[in-house]
Amino acid sequence: METPSTIVIEPADSPQGERLVLLALIVVSRCYLSFLLGCVLWTSAPALLGWHATIVSSGSMEPRLPIGSVLLAAPTSPNSLLVGNVVLIHDPAASGRLLSHRVVGRNAEGDLLTRGDANMRDDSTPAPTSSLIGVGRLLVPYAGYPTLWLRSHRPAPVAGWMLVTSSAAGLVMWDRAKHRQRKRDFNKGKRAQAVAASVALFVPVTLIAHEHSAGRSMFPASTSAAFVASSANPSDSWALSPSAQFGAGAYAATIAADSPLLFWKLNQNPATGVAADSSTSTTNTGSFSAAGVTGGQAGPFVRETSTSVLFNGTSGCVRGNTTANLTALSIEAWFKTTTTLGGKIVGYGNLNTSANSGSYDRHIYMTNTGTLVWGVYTGATQTVTTTTSYNDGQWHHVVGTVGAGTSQSLYVDGSLSGTPIANTGVQNYAGYLHVGCDNLNGWPTIPTSFFFAGNIADVAVYSSVLTAAKVTTHYFAG
Repeated sequence: METPSTIVIEPADSPQGERLVLLALIVVSRCYLSFLLGCVLWTSAPALLGWHATIVSSGSMEPRLPIGSVLLAAPTSPNSLLVGNVVLIHDPAASGRLLSHRVVGRNAEGDLLTRGDANMRDDSTPAPTSSLIGVGRLLVPYAGYPTLWLRSHRPAPVAGWMLVTSSAAGLVMWDRAKHRQRKRDFNKGKRAQAVAASVALFVPVTLIAHEHSAGRSMFPASTSAAFVASSANPSDSWALSPSAQFGAGAYAATIAADSPLLFWKLNQNPATGVAADSSTSTTNTGSFSAAGVTGGQAGPFVRETSTSVLFNGTSGCVRGNTTANLTALSIEAWFKTTTTLGGKIVGYGNLNTSANSGSYDRHIYMTNTGTLVWGVYTGATQTVTTTTSYNDGQWHHVVGTVGAGTSQSLYVDGSLSGTPIANTGVQNYAGYLHVGCDNLNGWPTIPTSFFFAGNIADVAVYSSVLTAAKVTTHYFAG
C-alpha cells in the first residue's frame, strides 16, 4: 500500500503507550479538521445570502469576543434597530474603516449613538443611518486569525498554522488509508485522500488568494471592534440587556422634559379604577372600565420598569377628564397586537361614558389589515394612513401631530409614516381622551371593532406639535 512519504508508519511491535499516543493524535487531528471545515461553512454560507462577513481586529468590546473572530451581519432597516443591538457600520470617524459597536440611542437628528462594551464613553461621532451595513447575527470565534496574521505580515504564525494543518491532514489521510484493503478500496481511498487534502488546504489557499489577488474575498475588511453580546436567545440580534449594559433607561424622563399635558404610563392595577397621570400636573388622571382590562403585562422597554395594560377588544377602555379644545397637539402611545378586527388605540371624543361619543377625532386607530390611521375632522375626515401593517405581535411606537401652520403627520417607530397633509383645522369641542375604545362611524376603512384588542402603554398628549427629531428621541429613549 502506498503511503505519504512524510508520515512515519507505526511499527508492528510499537509499544502500547505509543499506540495510544498515536490514537490520541489522530482523534485530535480529526476534531481540528472538523473545526476548520465548520469555520469555512459558517463564514461562507451566510455570505451567499447577502450577509456581510468581517474579522474583529480590536478589543473594544471584549471580553465578550476575542480578537480574530469572524462576524456576519444581516442587512436590516435602520427603523428596526433596538437599543442594545450590535451593528456593523462604516466608521463615521475614519473613512474606509468598518466599526461594530452596540447601539445605545439616537441623537436629535436620528443618527445612531454607539459604544463598545469595553469603552467607558459613547463613540465621539454619531453614525448616520446611511452608514449602516447590518445587524449582528452570527459569530465564528477565532476563524479570522490566519487572515489577521497575513495582513499584519506575521509569517511565523502563518507558517506554524499551515504546518499544523497539513500535519493533521496527513495523519488523518494515513489513518484512513491504513484501514482499507489495497485493491478493493484503492480508488475510493485516493478520492478520500483528495477530499481530506482539499479540506486541509482550502482555508490557507483561500486566505493567501485573498491577500494576493484583486478578486472578492470570503472575508472583507476587518472591523475595528468586537461584535457579540451575551443573550438568553442566541437567534436574536445579539442583543444584550441594555439595562445591564448601559444602566437605567430614560423614557419617562424624556417624556417629562417635553411637558406633556398628560402622561398615562398605564402601570397601575386597573382594579383601582384610576390611570395615574405622570405629567408634571399629575391631575389629568383617567378611569379604567370595570371590565376588559388586565394590568401588569410586559411593557415595551427593557432599560426601565415597564408594564402595559391588555385590552380585550370588546369592553376594555380608559377615559380621561375633560380638556379644552386642542387645535395644536401631539398624541403618543406604544401598542402591541395581533388583532385582525382593528380598533381605536387612542383619541378624543366628547363623552367619557360607556356610550360612543357623538363628536370624535384626533385619533389613531387600526384597520382590520393592521394599517394605522391618524385623523382629524374639519367638516370632513382628514387622514394620514400607513402602508405597512403593524398587527405583528411586536411593540410599536406611534405619534400623531397636528397644528396650525404645520402638517398633519403620523410617525411609527420613530420615523415618518404615510404622507403628511396640510392641516386645515380640527373639530371644535371640549373632549376626553379615550384609550382602546370609542366611536369610529363614518371614518375611512372603518374596522370591525371599535374596541382595540392588544397591549397599550405609555400614552401621552401634548398641547404642542412634536418635531420629527423629538419623536425619534422618544422612540429610542426606552
